[in-house]
Amino acid sequence: MQIDLSGRVCLVTGAASGIGRAIAVTLASCGARVVAADIDAKGLKETTAQIAGSGGTAITVEVDVTDYSRVQAMVEQTVGALGPVDVLVTSAAVLIPPRSFHTIDAVDWQRIYDVDVKGMFYCCKAVAPQMIERRKGKIINLGSVAGKIPRLNMAAYCSAKAAVIHLTKVIALELAPFGINVICHCPGTTETDMVMKTITGGSPEQLQKWLDGIPLGRFATPQDQADVVAFLASDYARHITGQAINVDGGQVMW
Repeated sequence: MQIDLSGRVCLVTGAASGIGRAIAVTLASCGARVVAADIDAKGLKETTAQIAGSGGTAITVEVDVTDYSRVQAMVEQTVGALGPVDVLVTSAAVLIPPRSFHTIDAVDWQRIYDVDVKGMFYCCKAVAPQMIERRKGKIINLGSVAGKIPRLNMAAYCSAKAAVIHLTKVIALELAPFGINVICHCPGTTETDMVMKTITGGSPEQLQKWLDGIPLGRFATPQDQADVVAFLASDYARHITGQAINVDGGQVMW
């Protein structure tokens, strides 16, 4: 099965590193015209260099997804440069080191909700009108299996990702009459700096503890996640909407 996204405009937030970067590079390799968006300008340059090195097409947009005016400007810049958005992937997210819910600083709690939930909502809100007008489009929001199962000392992240999953389903219901697919992609434990350093602390004991909970016996790679997103962005997934799809090696089996 060859995924062909030729000519499609794909807007990817959180594209400066990790899963978001892998998604942007992979969509470009499938022929998409990619807009790589992030608050990290240096990381964006590295992402677009990878895309250009493989013959793909991409532009970058610096954006803070917690600021709706900047999100609107990002969408306007995308439309002006490449045309209407065919696929939106909301990958921007933050984590904090594990800690008990009653010791979480209010600023840290709010930061996770601002980026992971409000940022995703703002992006969907900004892109939806043009998709409704054209009566087509794909929105893929990155949730997490942590939004389905409770994780010790991860109250903020787990509850934020649960909100992403449920908000995705509501948006899917509202946009279905317009032929727009809205899907939540839920990664399991994935080998990114954010996950390996923040959640596990990088200690061999903690890494093994997390690994023991994965039936397939390995952590996911960013490419594992990106390949599934490319499928969801393609016509092969034309009849999938309102789903929260796990890509986790069997960590969660529902």
